[in-house]
Amino acid sequence: MRPIANVRLPSLTDRVYTELVNAVVAGELAPGDRLTDRRLAEQLGVSRTPIREALQRMVSTGLVDPRGRTGWTVAVLRPRDIQELFELRSLLEPAGVRHIVEDNDPTTAQELSTYFDRFGDSVPAARHEEYLGVDRSFHSRIVGLSSNRRIVAAYRTVDLQIDLGRHRLTMLSQERIDQTLAEHRAIAAAIAAGDLDTALAALHGHLTNGQEMLLETLRARATKAAASAEIAATH
Repeated sequence: MRPIANVRLPSLTDRVYTELVNAVVAGELAPGDRLTDRRLAEQLGVSRTPIREALQRMVSTGLVDPRGRTGWTVAVLRPRDIQELFELRSLLEPAGVRHIVEDNDPTTAQELSTYFDRFGDSVPAARHEEYLGVDRSFHSRIVGLSSNRRIVAAYRTVDLQIDLGRHRLTMLSQERIDQTLAEHRAIAAAIAAGDLDTALAALHGHLTNGQEMLLETLRARATKAAASAEIAATH
């Protein structure tokens, strides 16, 4: 019998990476914030090496941008970024829906139809984070069921940016949270019924609404920032 391989524990860099990603997605590190390995090392109680390694990994995911030779900034989502991100989603996610419906597997249909059963008609504020996790899992599951490794890999590379946009969007209002809940259930119900056209239309509507709401949020923030700058300039 061959020896059982040692279980690989997460490296320090992996743990730092996870901590920083969560901070960016949750908004604890805000868009445009300047990051330095020295300050983050002090905050996390680690050396600067795993901080630098984690930040370089985050550059590849689009969550942070390099700034000079020794600095980084939290990436700012701009209208073009949002448009490109949702365009990519509209190409990748329908592939999963088509495969699920064409495969006609009742087990999968049942799984997706009950994905949001833990929530009622509305998601209370205390459960928003839980809901966002289920939201992410739902869309990732749909793409994963495409059985196309390249589609899955492509989606995985932008998944963190998608999650970032998801948090930015659902932080808007209770109304938008509940709207996405209804949209998710409509997608799942159409898939369970084997109605491909309705499922694709529901998914398209969900993605279109998400893009428009997020673009509206960016425009509102830009207007508010401009107004604040104007007021500051007059004092």
